[in-house]
Amino acid sequence: MLVICVSVVCLYIKTIVQPKSLYDLASNLINNEKYNEAADILYGLDHYKDSIKILSGISSDILYDANIDDFVYWGKCEQDDNISNGKEIIKWRVLDKNDGKLLILSENFVDIKCYSDQSNPTSAVTWSDSSLREWLNNDFYEMSFNEVERLSIIATTNINNDNLIYRTYGGPDTIDNIFLLSIDEVERYFPNRSDRIGNDSKYTKNIGANTSGYLSFWWLRSPGIERYYASLIDDEGNVGNGGLLVIDQSVAVRPAMWINVSTENANSD
Repeated sequence: MLVICVSVVCLYIKTIVQPKSLYDLASNLINNEKYNEAADILYGLDHYKDSIKILSGISSDILYDANIDDFVYWGKCEQDDNISNGKEIIKWRVLDKNDGKLLILSENFVDIKCYSDQSNPTSAVTWSDSSLREWLNNDFYEMSFNEVERLSIIATTNINNDNLIYRTYGGPDTIDNIFLLSIDEVERYFPNRSDRIGNDSKYTKNIGANTSGYLSFWWLRSPGIERYYASLIDDEGNVGNGGLLVIDQSVAVRPAMWINVSTENANSD
């Protein structure tokens, strides 16, 4: 009985004390201008005290000094499946850096969506006229980023190549604030298959991702085997050139975008 009681007390102490210790550590790191290390801790603390507010406060410093493969924190969306406590900050991986601009990809999935919500499952569709593109560039763009953040998001011209294996038409070039990676881009920025594996948030896991363990498939913008299929990354990091039907509602979304981190923001590429 004594052992059980001690175990319960230890568990109680760990639950109560550990977040405070981490919070204090993050504060000390910020005082020493070690923002990346502090951000990693604060992101894990989620809604503990004012962790989100502090993380938001140092996000600009992290962005300005970010390099390829670093993490940055930008915008907010629902991730813990608890609407009552507000949205959570989105964590992004830096894929590219060029002349004061960063290409970033969400580290975790932000939602589960079909590529196209068309009524006819075999109607031809490309990225340019997909409902997912419309959602990313309207609803997600407006709801996840404040006015200041939106000023730094760069409208990017995307070349939508054909699927080289199946010779499926990729559609016209598009201008997007937010987009999905193409097959070419994911192979360029993630040469190692294991690095492509994405992560569910509590929100995406609970709304029904096509999971294997805690990992899901995620859409690419490139076409699949037919004009009504879209390519994807599977739960082992493989490129699914053949893809799935665009109306499939169990595939996750990992948005990408170019942002301007120079002193003079612009909204064109």
